[in-house]
Amino acid sequence: MNEAATPPRPFWQPKCAPAFTLVELLVVIAVIAILAAMLLPVLSHAKEAGRATQCRSNLHQINLGYTGAVDDDGGWLTWSGGDNGDFYYAGYNLAGASSLANWYGKTWGVPNQGWICPDAPVMPTTNQPLPGFDDLFHVMGTANSAWRSDEFSYYQLWGDGQFQNLTNRVGSYAENVWLDSFIDSGIIADDAAAPGFWWKEAQIHHTSKTPVFADGIDYVCAIREADYPAANLQTGATYPDFSFGGMNVVTIPRHGDRPNNVPTGHLPAAKLPGSINISFYDGHVAAVPLEELWQQEWHQGWKTPGIRPGLPGGLNY
Repeated sequence: MNEAATPPRPFWQPKCAPAFTLVELLVVIAVIAILAAMLLPVLSHAKEAGRATQCRSNLHQINLGYTGAVDDDGGWLTWSGGDNGDFYYAGYNLAGASSLANWYGKTWGVPNQGWICPDAPVMPTTNQPLPGFDDLFHVMGTANSAWRSDEFSYYQLWGDGQFQNLTNRVGSYAENVWLDSFIDSGIIADDAAAPGFWWKEAQIHHTSKTPVFADGIDYVCAIREADYPAANLQTGATYPDFSFGGMNVVTIPRHGDRPNNVPTGHLPAAKLPGSINISFYDGHVAAVPLEELWQQEWHQGWKTPGIRPGLPGGLNY
């Protein structure tokens, strides 16, 4: 009996394509890996650019609220340490409420009011007493985490001067305390009339160079020309012989070309990496490289150093 002959292949049935060899598969995998390696940094840069843009949008909105409240108060910037005693709003009628104080009370450090930078989203969960205050709990932020403040008492500036408590306030931005619109200036001077403070917005001659709010590890900064940068660019820790609260609050590489591993032992003469976002009194917001922070006018009568502190030949070197 003859075996059945194999039927012929129909004309519409294609021939089976030969399989890939192992070498060809390895080549394809290698090409995909190379393309992925090339694309990942681009995607990462795009994501960082989006976060930085959101940060600048936050600062723009905060700045609008701040300057709007100053305008409502007749252009007065400060309400602590005036000639008539603490918390006297210079030239302002205490019988009415301060728009600026009300604005701070309702928005300062409130997360849904835009006080959190997308590059510093980590929220502190523990409290510790702020040095020198038994009843004021405060947690410092870092390059990628927010600060937190509880039980902060301030005068609402109504006629009876009653205290208001601001609890569980968090944020990623520091106020330029030389504008002294809200924070008690006791951290840097006994009297807000000390040289360097602006009392009215009309005293600010270069509004495009005067910072109002900036990326920072604390809610205030009191920057002077001779301030060194931070030694620890992650936490803002300063050198032992320099007080806390100055340029070290903002010399954190939160944006720009920041390193993957933020230096925790930065030498004063080494170039500072990255940048921060700053809102200026004229309303614009810009990314400012850390090396250019000394070129801004942080207080009244600011004298820009020819060489930044920490560099050979610079101030305090």
